[in-house]
Amino acid sequence: MPDQKLDVSPSTMLPNTNAPSENDAFLCAFIEGTGNASVVHPEKTANMILKMSQSPSFSIFTLFFGPIYWAYRKCYAPAALLFCACIGAFIIGAPLGFGSICQAPMLVASFMFYPIYHKQATDALAQARMQTSNESEICATMRQCGGTSNLAALIATVIYLTCFTFLVAVMTAAIINHA
Repeated sequence: MPDQKLDVSPSTMLPNTNAPSENDAFLCAFIEGTGNASVVHPEKTANMILKMSQSPSFSIFTLFFGPIYWAYRKCYAPAALLFCACIGAFIIGAPLGFGSICQAPMLVASFMFYPIYHKQATDALAQARMQTSNESEICATMRQCGGTSNLAALIATVIYLTCFTFLVAVMTAAIINHA
C-alpha cells in the first residue's frame, strides 16, 4: 500500500474541481504518510487537499491543540515557532490579567496551517523530484516526509504542559511574594 498510486479518476476527483492536479497523488502520499491501511481515510485526505488549495482555510485542530497538532503533522519548525508565540503571549498577557491572550497566536495560526502544510508538502515534492524521476520512489519519499507522528505529539504535549505549569508556578510565586 505505501507505494500505491491513488485513484484520481473522475469519480474520485475533489469536490468543486474539474480535474485532479498532477500532484494530488503525491500530496495524498504526504498527508497519509507511512501509516497502515487502517488509518488511511481517502475522504479525509481529499478534504485536506481541498483545504490546502483553498484560501482562506481554517484548522479547528490548530485552534484547540496549536503546536501539539502541528508537531503531530510533522511541522516541527512551525510548531516550535507557534509554541514560542504562545509562551510569549502568556508571559506578556498574564501579568496584565489577560492570560487567555495566549490563544491569540493559535487563532492566527489556525488560518495559517493549511498554507504552511501545503508549502511543506510542495517543498518535499520538489526535493523528491530532484533526487529521482521515478514516481513510485517519489511517492515513497513523500510518505516518509509526511504523515503523522504520535510520538512527536506526545513530546510536544509534555513540553507544552511542563512549560505552562512552570510559568504559572513562577508567576504565582511572584504574585504571592509581592502581596
